[in-house]
Amino acid sequence: MYGPPMRTEIAKQDEPRDGAEPDVNRERQKKRSKRFGIEVVEGAALTFPSGFPRKLSDYGDPVNLKFPTESKKRAANARVRFKQFANETYKKTKSKRVVHNRIVEAELRHGITPSIDLDDPLDRLLSSSLRRRVAEAQKKSAQKGAGLAWPKDLAADLADHIEDSSQATGPIRQTFGTIL
Repeated sequence: MYGPPMRTEIAKQDEPRDGAEPDVNRERQKKRSKRFGIEVVEGAALTFPSGFPRKLSDYGDPVNLKFPTESKKRAANARVRFKQFANETYKKTKSKRVVHNRIVEAELRHGITPSIDLDDPLDRLLSSSLRRRVAEAQKKSAQKGAGLAWPKDLAADLADHIEDSSQATGPIRQTFGTIL
């Protein structure tokens, strides 16, 4: 990584302000859009939504005030919602990339070990350095014994064994069926 670090600090005059004229907040939104590289989405909030964070750094999308990430719960929820609505919310690939990277970074900050599926077009947008950080977090998580998953072939063998067993019951099959 050469060159100056990406600057994403926002001057106070570019933050949304309650009580300001909508045109003033739209201009501030446009400045944030240029700074972060995230497109302005039509119909997006111009001021901080009630009951949500009051800091731009607490949003996956600080331009449109979408996907709050200030807590572990909201960061995890932000990624689910982002993946659900990204393609209909954003037209530009760059916007999707920036927002997704910010959300995954927030998950890591909160101690969440995200999973990445390289068959998922949105996960393929993540930067290589962020994918490395996620892989490192997954490795550490596995070493601690947290988040261990059954290997699919072992889970299938175990489920077959249970199915063949006279002790197999419906609830057990349902449980192991969800793991497969």
